[in-house]
Amino acid sequence: MVVALAAMQVGALTAASGPLGRFAERHRDQLSAAGAWTMPVYVWHLTAFCVFFAGAHTFGVRNDRNDASWWLQRPLWVAGPLLVCAALLAGLARVGLPGLPRPSRR
Repeated sequence: MVVALAAMQVGALTAASGPLGRFAERHRDQLSAAGAWTMPVYVWHLTAFCVFFAGAHTFGVRNDRNDASWWLQRPLWVAGPLLVCAALLAGLARVGLPGLPRPSRR
């Protein structure tokens, strides 16, 4: 199954190479900016989740119930670490940590 999946994915990418190439050419600057932030987000997202998780449990927000409250908390558990990660990366970029692109001042 893994070989069949790999063959299907290679075929799909080969078939879509023309449109994907044109899309990449049109959005070169945006893709470049997104690519510059990919590794910092990957490296720091788990730290942001741990900080959010510790803070949530400090304030008594529980994540271990088996009722509707678990589903109602999903936006909190997705948006919370996202906001912490964004703040962490913005602060690190402002300080000028090597490898992080500096935010543009327009």
